[in-house]
Amino acid sequence: MMPLAAVAPEPAKSHTGSRLPAWAAACFFVSGGAGLLYEVVWSKELAYVLGSSLHAAAAVVASFLLGLALGARLLGVPLARRGRGARTYALLELGVGLLGIAVLPMLRSGHPLVGALYRGLGGEGPAFAAARLGLLMLALVPPAALMGATLPVLVAHVERERVGAALARLYALNTLGAVAGSLTAGFLLLPGLGLTATTLVAAALNLAVASLAWIAGAPGRASPVPGGAADSEDEARRAGATTPVSPAALLDPASRRAVAALFALSGFGALAFQLAWVRLFGLVFGSSVYSFSAVLGVYLLGIAVGSALVSPRLPRVATLAGFGALQLLLAASAAVALQAFSGLPQRMLEMGVRAGTDWRGLLLAESATVALVIGAPCVILGAVFPVAVRLLQSRDGGHAAGFAYAVNTAGTIAGSLVAGFVLVPELGIQGTHVLALALAGTVGVVALLLAWRRRELRAVPAMTGILAAFVTVGFLFLAPAWEPALMTMGVYRPGPAVRVNTFARGAPDAVRRASENDRVLYYREGINASVILGTDETGTDLWLRVGGKVDASTGDMETQVMLGLLPGALADSGSRALVIGQGSGVTTAAVLAAGAGPTTVAELEPGVVAASRWFHAKGQDPLDDPRTTLVLGDARTHLLYAPDQYGLVVSEPSNPWIAGVNNLFTVDFYRAVRARLEPDGVFCQWLQLYELSPQTFATLLRSFLEVFPQGQLFRVWRAGDLLLVAAPPGRHLDLARLRTPAARRMLDRARLPEPELVAAYWSAPLESVRSIVAGAPFNRDDRPVVEYRAARDLVEVGRAWLLGHPDVLGRVPFVASMPAGPLFSAWPAAEWYRDRTRWLLEEGDSARASRTIAAAREDVPEAAASLAALYTASVRRVQSRAAQDQATNDLAGNRPEEAKAALERAVAIDPENGQAWVMLSNRRRVSGDLAGAQEAVERARASSDAQVKSDAEVVAGLLAIQKRDAKGALTRFALAQVLAPGNADAYAFEAELLAAMGNRAAALNALRRGQAAAPGSSKLAAELMKLGQVP
Repeated sequence: MMPLAAVAPEPAKSHTGSRLPAWAAACFFVSGGAGLLYEVVWSKELAYVLGSSLHAAAAVVASFLLGLALGARLLGVPLARRGRGARTYALLELGVGLLGIAVLPMLRSGHPLVGALYRGLGGEGPAFAAARLGLLMLALVPPAALMGATLPVLVAHVERERVGAALARLYALNTLGAVAGSLTAGFLLLPGLGLTATTLVAAALNLAVASLAWIAGAPGRASPVPGGAADSEDEARRAGATTPVSPAALLDPASRRAVAALFALSGFGALAFQLAWVRLFGLVFGSSVYSFSAVLGVYLLGIAVGSALVSPRLPRVATLAGFGALQLLLAASAAVALQAFSGLPQRMLEMGVRAGTDWRGLLLAESATVALVIGAPCVILGAVFPVAVRLLQSRDGGHAAGFAYAVNTAGTIAGSLVAGFVLVPELGIQGTHVLALALAGTVGVVALLLAWRRRELRAVPAMTGILAAFVTVGFLFLAPAWEPALMTMGVYRPGPAVRVNTFARGAPDAVRRASENDRVLYYREGINASVILGTDETGTDLWLRVGGKVDASTGDMETQVMLGLLPGALADSGSRALVIGQGSGVTTAAVLAAGAGPTTVAELEPGVVAASRWFHAKGQDPLDDPRTTLVLGDARTHLLYAPDQYGLVVSEPSNPWIAGVNNLFTVDFYRAVRARLEPDGVFCQWLQLYELSPQTFATLLRSFLEVFPQGQLFRVWRAGDLLLVAAPPGRHLDLARLRTPAARRMLDRARLPEPELVAAYWSAPLESVRSIVAGAPFNRDDRPVVEYRAARDLVEVGRAWLLGHPDVLGRVPFVASMPAGPLFSAWPAAEWYRDRTRWLLEEGDSARASRTIAAAREDVPEAAASLAALYTASVRRVQSRAAQDQATNDLAGNRPEEAKAALERAVAIDPENGQAWVMLSNRRRVSGDLAGAQEAVERARASSDAQVKSDAEVVAGLLAIQKRDAKGALTRFALAQVLAPGNADAYAFEAELLAAMGNRAAALNALRRGQAAAPGSSKLAAELMKLGQVP
């Protein structure tokens, strides 16, 4: 038997002109699109089944990549040697389509098994994580393995011997197809058709590809590639050959092993880059599905372009020196990209101003920005793969492609796990990027040294490359430091963007200037999101941003408190409760204050839990309550699979435009809640009114009503929030539980002086919205329309109407009359109308207050006169507050005289405006009018508001200091602390006075007491630093 080499066609001398058959090009492009469709669909479905945590997402990515690697190496390589490449490829594509159709129903039927494992293994933990990974491998490895096998089979068909231009083109076309698949999935298929239909589209594409390849591989068709590259083994076998063709390898075995290790490290770095970039741009642009698509699209497009560009140059570039040079270029380009990071928030602000409500224009501008920053590194990453494949070739082209693909994928699996779980949390986004570029530089230097050892490269070029690596390292020191306050400003949202522009008055560095007024108290690049806790320069407001978006603050205490107290007072006392989302922890505290029993808090991100503790005084953190159990993990997973039944469930996730959050707003989620509620249980769902179109709003309401048709609608008027409270008929608000000391503390945080005022938040029965949402599409797991439409609403609606679309605000029903039945049975009718009118007027809602007064004339005529008097007094308060707000703006603009005049107008209009009297007393004091200041203090002391009384005592203390009465000043500050224990100014001024008196120990004691009562105050922290202490 003659050796195969003797009868095989002679290898072509040059491969720069290798032709890629049109059918192969078309097939691999379409196959890339279909593969991306499957990946998107499976990832979303697995988020429903296993949760949206990074642990679950990493398991999905690792299983998918493992399947690709195993398929390329263990399946693709042997199949490539068998010949009949076109028809083998066709069968693989057919298999992908068949398995692709089967995966989705298999995942959906896996809930009982996953639930049994979750309960049996003790919930989220290492054991459940291992079981989850095993299940994912069973589901995803088979179809992914068939996908991975297609590259070596097709490469062997078109480039049997030396891999070259055709490989690079195939890789480019497949990646370009993935770009098309990503765009088609996000913009058309998923929002328009849903997951099931998208799967069928992907399977149809596989079937079309299989049919075309099968026809192209029909017996008797001529080889499509010059030089007999196709099916040469079949010909050789028929001629009696026994061994495959072995083209001359570029490298010896030891060098190939070294390159394999370097290529695996390159894959590790590529995934580290990708994860860092996704987190970076999600922080700057917002974490919507479209922002992710922009980053992924640019990443894949860059890889496609890089592979295509290297295609005609592969024989010259496919050397150790070329591989090393590409890695050094990657490091250098990443170092250049690093310089742009700190300018991205300002860029986002400017793009938003230019785009206005043009959502598509803004998305294009964001994509262009991504391309400008990371386009070059992505192109270089695309060029690396074909070069590495050629360097690693030791046998036929199929073997080379399969081996290289497996090696690189092994690196990417490690990169996805290590970067997500270790690098980003420990080093941060910028630190992960720097580590990845340092790794690329190291790989480049090692490759150059290998080339020099093999005498492929002279000493001077090698040393030049190494010097370039050191220059790149030096360039890193020029990069701006990562500034948490700047990078998390969240100017992608309309509200923060307007505030920044107003504050900085269009300055070229507006975002930076605005961020300089923030003091960071806590910052962590968490496993799932970036978490920052901060306060303003006065220390009066705490805010918690997750992914650049404020998720809790002391400025929106009303919503957080009502989310806990209202449903808590409706539910049975002692009910087992579940709170979805920790935020500041105030809602959990309110649930406990309303009389809940054992309470579970489900929070995805550990950083949020750590930051939430700053919102609570010592001894009042709800996580320290013995009734509370914290579950760190996906709330939907816990709800689906934990064995507990609940008498109360409160869901306060973030906004539904954020990728993954929509999972908590679907009909399927509400059915899961219904299954876990006790028969007479209460469910409360938070829903925003701002940044939503009428269509999205109607979909969200209809989806809720589909599962919970009965209940009450409450509205937090000032915040623009709705509370959808599902409760069985016959439930009543237990006013006695709202009068307990714990509940009153929560009401104080919401600035509600009396528990009876909660009646003002009632809007209407839930059934009253059914007619206005009829015909709206449901938001389902299979077709998550809100996730895609709400991301558009953020721009198209949010930038047009900051407080909410008029048609959305107008659709919220308002019933002016007291409802019949037990809901408010604890309220006498006259008091109900009085409390409701009073609070609506306090909120500035005179229209609804007038309707309530009109209804009261019908129900309780004897109360009409007192209600009319309330209305008249309210008009004065509104006008007075407007003058007070003008004074605040004047003070911010350094116009003290204008501020004083505005305050004089405020107290003249409404002599009972205690806060205006406090501000005026301070203005008079500063201007030297001590007698006038004392008079204003006395008027403020007459207020019924404890905080106003406390502020008045602080000014009285400052007046005493000016009169050189230190003892009297200390008395005033102490009284201020009694009146309002959280008044940071009272402790700060006491400490400053004690320090001036030389009593440093007493000053430190005052500041420590202040920090316990007012955690997070920047003023107290500044005073501590003056005394040489760490805040």
